[in-house]
Amino acid sequence: MRLPLALACCSLLSACDRKDPPEAPKTASSASAAKSAASSAPVASTSSPSVSPTASAPKKVVEGRTIDAWQGTIGKDLKFDLYLERLGDELTGLYAPGGSGVHVPLQGKMKDATHFALTELDEKGKPAGTFDGTFTGGVLKGNYTDAKTKKARIFTTEAHHSDLPATFTQGYAGTLGGKIRIRAKLEKKDATFGGVYRYAKSKDDLVLTGAIDKGAEFVMRETVKSGKETGRFEGFALSKYLLVGRWYSPDKTKSLPFLLEAGSAYPEIADLGGGVKVVPQESYKELGKHCTASMVYPVVEGAKGKKALDAAFKKLSGGEMGKDICDGSSADMPYTVEDDYTVTKAKLPHFGITFHSYSFTGGAHGMWGATCKVADADTGDVFALATKLTPENRKKLSALVVAALKKEHGVEKLSDAGFFVDDIELDDKANVCVGPKGGLEVLFNPYEVGPWAMGAPTVAIAADDARPLLPADLQKTLAP
Repeated sequence: MRLPLALACCSLLSACDRKDPPEAPKTASSASAAKSAASSAPVASTSSPSVSPTASAPKKVVEGRTIDAWQGTIGKDLKFDLYLERLGDELTGLYAPGGSGVHVPLQGKMKDATHFALTELDEKGKPAGTFDGTFTGGVLKGNYTDAKTKKARIFTTEAHHSDLPATFTQGYAGTLGGKIRIRAKLEKKDATFGGVYRYAKSKDDLVLTGAIDKGAEFVMRETVKSGKETGRFEGFALSKYLLVGRWYSPDKTKSLPFLLEAGSAYPEIADLGGGVKVVPQESYKELGKHCTASMVYPVVEGAKGKKALDAAFKKLSGGEMGKDICDGSSADMPYTVEDDYTVTKAKLPHFGITFHSYSFTGGAHGMWGATCKVADADTGDVFALATKLTPENRKKLSALVVAALKKEHGVEKLSDAGFFVDDIELDDKANVCVGPKGGLEVLFNPYEVGPWAMGAPTVAIAADDARPLLPADLQKTLAP
């Protein structure tokens, strides 16, 4: 936030009171879409929140605690964003150097009314560098000293300002209170900022509605579906991919730090009709330094076959990684396994579900793939659709796929477009999926029919072409 010189004394690094701000805009989008030292900041037991994205004076998230952000330069050209919280003389926060998306924990103290000292912590919690300086005129300046080289360089800052796109939608994953895993899907439309978020083990979305100013400072009100306010997020978008700040409860007795990093697409709750829903849950493990495993898996609500479906889906979701795979991971090369899924609606009792997997454990690039199934909400059966096609109909489907790929690439032979073969023969293990617009979709994983650069070729088969290939019972639900 930008602080006029007359208000410099009422900054993050010096205490002052302020009045409650105006309400956040009512037009904010509610689209259905960490790890830092901030997570260890003390929590004040009483609060007097003051929340306005456009206010020029500093905010208080709770009584006695202030938050603020800056951007600056170390030496001649090392750019960084800085976020700090103050409670008494204690300082905690993070900085994100070089626009790399990496964020580094900070902790320190105020030496007196204007002088401060901050320590940068490495992955083991040991000092990696120090910021020693002063706070005057609403900005920080002083010397940064690298712990290894002992070399000191001048750093300067200015009030944080935004280089965010005017509009964007982004999925995020992160923590609340340093331990509680959350995911969010947020949309920015000019000065409005909001969306939805969910606790990893929750089966309900919470709605976020708020605003963001030119300094990338935001306030979002948290409400349940009934409209009752259940919390509030206040913080800064240090970039489109990194959000940091504090959450506090409506009764002002609880405050927790939050940190959100850009993640995969937000796992939506799929309402299949008839009271049947597929709800995402998450299992997240830190197996070692810079080595994580995340599994977003589906659970079913309101279906007769719930028990069997939940067991089958958990098994198909994967997401496990042994600690031995973490050997070689580092801050510059983090290892990860990330598994999630998508649901494709059909006519009940059937629906489609595709499980996605991604892993990076060193090498030139990560590995990814997908497996699709059809589920029966009544019986709990989960099966590969290709197994339900006769050999003759698989041949007919193969011909449709080859013809579609030739047309897409404008070639007479598939090998002319870089495919491994000219003719593709689908067997009973092929990924024959429920199509998102009716009909079928045939999905090939990387290296299955072409080189890595080709990605995952996908062919849509229209309902009229797909219907004759399916058994009678599936014709009625998958290609009506």
